[in-house]
Amino acid sequence: MAKGPPALVTARVLEWARTTLGLSQDEASRKLKVSVERLAQWEHGDATPTVAQLRKLAHIYKRPLPVFFLPEPPDDPRPPKDYRQLPENLSRALSPRLRFEIRRAQLRQSVAADLSDVEGARVLPSLGSASLDENVTALSQRIRDELGVSLGEQASWRNPDKALSAWILAFEEQGILVFHASQVDVNEMRGMSFHDRRAPAILLNGSDSPNGRIFTLFHELSHLLLADPGICDLYDLREGRSTTNRVERYCNRFAAAFLVPAEAIRNHPIVASHDRSAEWRDDELMGIRRYFSVSTEVVFRRLVDVQRASWSDYLLRRESFLAGAEEYRTADARRKIVVPWERRVIKANGRRFTRLVLAAYDDEGITGSDLSEYLSVDLRYLPKIEGELYRPRRSEGSLA
Repeated sequence: MAKGPPALVTARVLEWARTTLGLSQDEASRKLKVSVERLAQWEHGDATPTVAQLRKLAHIYKRPLPVFFLPEPPDDPRPPKDYRQLPENLSRALSPRLRFEIRRAQLRQSVAADLSDVEGARVLPSLGSASLDENVTALSQRIRDELGVSLGEQASWRNPDKALSAWILAFEEQGILVFHASQVDVNEMRGMSFHDRRAPAILLNGSDSPNGRIFTLFHELSHLLLADPGICDLYDLREGRSTTNRVERYCNRFAAAFLVPAEAIRNHPIVASHDRSAEWRDDELMGIRRYFSVSTEVVFRRLVDVQRASWSDYLLRRESFLAGAEEYRTADARRKIVVPWERRVIKANGRRFTRLVLAAYDDEGITGSDLSEYLSVDLRYLPKIEGELYRPRRSEGSLA
């Protein structure tokens, strides 16, 4: 029998904390290293965990310790609309890690919405809105003008990490929060959006390649413009008449039209000089890809759109595109690059949100405990975070 003082927690809250993370009793008991029977007794109020056990349970369930002493389970925000079109061999249920990342993103958005009223932040209306009937080419040009990033500037970046950091900066300057999730399979989620006029937010999958995240960033932006946010995997849907399919196709088309304008790819030297009867070589696609800072797959899709390749050609090469992307992610994960902890904190929370929270703390609008919860940091590391946040941005590309 476990020894130590009992934690007088609410049984219903224990069950709520487990189920909202998507854990079964078997899974939770294995992580807690207690029997399923003992866990069931706690959740039915027939027994009580010790304080030490509760601390471990709070860590596993990713909930603040005081929550477990509430008389009733608190209300959690509703999960985003699910736009994913997962392969048949994958479950549609959200993994515990993704549930946690969604919950954390919703908390940060709620905090930012409250703080933005004080900070006078710019909000989404500066970018306007969109409808499914709007021409994506016209919309992409309007948004490019609002973001203030010319195609020439985009082409000058070349490096995918630099391009991703530059696009995120442009979004944040418009008042859009950009977060990064970690330890989430790219096959489960590429990105998601959370609509709020005071603090619109986008969550990217940090496990994805920089080029993949760039496309996701604009895909999710179109969800915000449509005021129809959700969780996405960005599978290419050409068929299907459901509203979900129509929205996802529109968002994919907008992202492609923005990042690779039709006229620009037609006039690209490689495309202009390419023999229309010849197959596209990998080195040719790579050259176009580097110019626009997008994936090879996006380049080929745009070649289909401007009638320089066929849909059947795309389908024949799509498996190789997907395999190449997976190979890149695997190789990237194996690289022994040590990213300073403070940089990882800023990447996860986004520069805009981090600045909002630090400003509120300096103005005594929030407590140290609040700051620690919102950024998921210990206050003793605050000087390093501030030093990283306000340093010159010349090498920030590696942050992505």
